[in-house]
This record gives sequence, structure tokens and C-alpha cells, in this order.
Amino acid sequence: MKKIFLITSLILIIIIIGFWFFHKMSPAITPQATSDAKIEKMIQENSSNQSSNIPALTYIGARDALQSGTDSLFSNPLGPNPEIKIRLANLNDKKLINTKRAELNKLLQDWAKLIAEPGSLSNSSLQSLSEENRKIVLDYLNDLSAAISGLSPEDSGLTQTQIDGYKKIVDDAQTKVLTLDQSKIKTDNYSAPARIIDTSGKPKLIEGINRN
Repeated sequence: MKKIFLITSLILIIIIIGFWFFHKMSPAITPQATSDAKIEKMIQENSSNQSSNIPALTYIGARDALQSGTDSLFSNPLGPNPEIKIRLANLNDKKLINTKRAELNKLLQDWAKLIAEPGSLSNSSLQSLSEENRKIVLDYLNDLSAAISGLSPEDSGLTQTQIDGYKKIVDDAQTKVLTLDQSKIKTDNYSAPARIIDTSGKPKLIEGINRN
């Protein structure tokens, strides 16, 4: 009887450990992931109504340009304390870029939440908000581009080829945001992206880098 009890206890312990390990390794379902999934479903369901999808497509384009486009330049890019990995000549610029990247992560979450909740705002209000947020993302990318353009091999520890590569990453992200012309967004060939961005917080307007 004692032997059976020990075996049963051991099996239960193994099951508990296995459940804990599975839960630990499974990605958390965040509010951002939930909103993004709803937005992608909305786009597919409203493919025949282009105007209703403009805010959603603007959000996705700006999100991907910022995060998928420039994440490689940062440590912990989606967390509360992102940090650019490039050694900038101006330490104040570095601090501001890190702070603003964190603020943009927060902006994206609330932007997505508003789009994903029907009736939160009228479609015209969502379009206006999306255009304002698109400009905020673009302004940040312009600041990031200016900071990287000011680098030299001597003060950054990078080769000119590396600097040019980083600049191209940001230039490509800028181009994506610039081409988010709401009057020309098409939904016919839209397909949901393979991954969902995880962010947290709420929108906050941000100012450009002060170089004075």
C-alpha cells in the first residue's frame, strides 16, 4: 500500500511539474495581442468596405514600420525600458530616443484598443486619430534617422558599412510610414502578419529631439 501511495504521489508531482513548465513556456496573451487579433479579423470581415478599414490598416502599417522595422536596433524594444544598442555621440539624444520608444509602445496599445472596440469612436474620429498617430511615429523615426546619420566610425565604434546598414533600416521604416496615404489604402490583397506585437500602456504625444 505504501509503495502504491509513493508511486501515485510521484506521478502527481510529475504532472504538476509538467503543467507548470508548459504554462511557463507558453507565451502570455496580452491586451495588445488580443486587440491585434480582433483588428486583423475586422479587416478580413470588412474587406468590401475600404473606408472602415483605413484606421486599422494605418495602425498596422505604422506598428510594423516601427516595431518590425526597428526592433533590431534596441534591447528590450517592446518592454517598458527599451534601450538603443548603438552608441550615440549625444547622450541626451540616446535618453530621449529610449524614452520616446517606450512612449510609442504605449501609444500603439491604446490605438489598437480603440480600433478593436466597435463604437469606441466614430470611423471619422478614428481616421483623424490614426493620422495623428501616424505622424507621431514618423516624427520619431525622423529623429532616430537624424541621430544615426550623425554617427561616425570614430565616435560610435562602428564601421561605415554598419552605420549605413542601420540608416537603411530606419530609412525603410520611414518610407513605410510615409506611404500610409489613407486615401489610397487598399484591402484587396491584405493578409494578416505572421506575428502579433506585444506592447503595453497608453498613448502619449511626444516631441522631437531638442538639439539646441
